[in-house]
Amino acid sequence: MRATVRRPAAAGLVARVLQAVAVARSRSSLYLGIRLRRPPAPADAFRIELRLFHPGGTWNRLVLDVRPPSRLDAVRRWPEDLALPQAAVARSEGTRLEVSLPLAALGDPVSVYLEVTRGGPLPVTIERTPWTTVRLVDIAAHAAP
Repeated sequence: MRATVRRPAAAGLVARVLQAVAVARSRSSLYLGIRLRRPPAPADAFRIELRLFHPGGTWNRLVLDVRPPSRLDAVRRWPEDLALPQAAVARSEGTRLEVSLPLAALGDPVSVYLEVTRGGPLPVTIERTPWTTVRLVDIAAHAAP
């Protein structure tokens, strides 16, 4: 399953960097791909907030702080927020940021509501994507026999 969220064209005085966010799921991982209009600057910081919805109506939240080239941390504001899964990985290459998260550590969600923000060295949001809901469908379950 793959979904892409695109940002509208740039307007205003601040140069837009976020271009698109792609979400994909395999049997064991959730993948996030963030396409940028230029390679990230050393001061760029990206925050990915994921609200993970599970069968039965339960949900939890994972807030990721990504700093290129490969720093990845979880921000826990509330006790219910998820910690960074042990096998989580982030990397930056050119104009792409990629994050891989193990599904089992996320509680195997059926959908995710997400937003990506870009900030700098100060805790100020420079730009953000719209909040988007993506239903996660197991590709293997729908594959032809």
